Amino acid sequence: MTRQDTPLIFLGDVQCAALSVRSSLPAGFVVANLEAPLTHAAKRAEGKICLKANPAHVTLLRDLGVRAVSLANNHLLDYGEEGVDETLRTLSAAGIAHFGFGSAEDHYGNPLVVHAGGAAVGLLSYAHPSCRPLTQTGGRGIALYDPARVQADVARARALGCVSVVVCLHWGNEDCPVPTAQQVAVAREVYALGADHLIGHHSHIVQPRSGRTFFGLGNVHMAELNEPVIQGGAVSHVFRKIHMPWNTWSVVPILDLPGGQTRVWRSRLRGSELSFTPGGVMNVPPPLLAPLARAEPLVRRLYYWTRLARLFWQQPRLPNRAQLALVFGRSRP
Repeated sequence: MTRQDTPLIFLGDVQCAALSVRSSLPAGFVVANLEAPLTHAAKRAEGKICLKANPAHVTLLRDLGVRAVSLANNHLLDYGEEGVDETLRTLSAAGIAHFGFGSAEDHYGNPLVVHAGGAAVGLLSYAHPSCRPLTQTGGRGIALYDPARVQADVARARALGCVSVVVCLHWGNEDCPVPTAQQVAVAREVYALGADHLIGHHSHIVQPRSGRTFFGLGNVHMAELNEPVIQGGAVSHVFRKIHMPWNTWSVVPILDLPGGQTRVWRSRLRGSELSFTPGGVMNVPPPLLAPLARAEPLVRRLYYWTRLARLFWQQPRLPNRAQLALVFGRSRP
């Protein structure tokens, strides 16, 4: 159990790097989604885009005041057991707690119990199948979203005295500012299973909130990509991704729990400088979520086409099969 009598602050996708934090967040217990393992490991998983960060850059988490990280995502296992073990050692040495990874015996690290506003709060972390995560390494794995598992973890958090339960969920499609119909349905399900708040990530772009649900926080920092994808021991193709304006900022929910207000700040990355200011995000009334989600396939293709055009402008050449598949909706990063 971690004690901290301050608000809970949630950060979106973080790939650690040598950044300068120019302005800080309010005092609070900061929780981030650690999007890339902290490892020097070289052997990458096949058939996917693999991410990692230099373990020395864990200093970024300390500079941001991060006290705990959510690990249930689609990149933690990119470099196998070696990558995970080095990540866990690095976090432990930095004094940073984690949840969402472990074994079935320890419920995959859920819940992490912290204190906010003098009351116990349970933090749960899951990766939804929609983000296509790797699941197991060496008998351990990330917590996959499963309604029965969520319900049991919520009950366990309540039994530990938690008055509020926050679910951190890695889900949906990347680079689309609109949640999918599946996300809208899953959000309703999460509350029916007993959770009080839902914090989403994986989209790498800000998505709207709806009451206590933040569908996608966006990027605090993610590197541009020029990554080989390995298939059958050889390079299948190279995936390139450059920063668009929507990939360089995020929303930062600040929950004054229990029962208090929810404030919103924003992060902004300019070059290697990261800053935070009070801000906001579109709050969509629940009746409008379904019509909004129906537009998601079209909006997503428009955003992918925009990115492809920017890539072509920088380096004129025909898109590869992976990029075309993204545009036409047959695949995802």
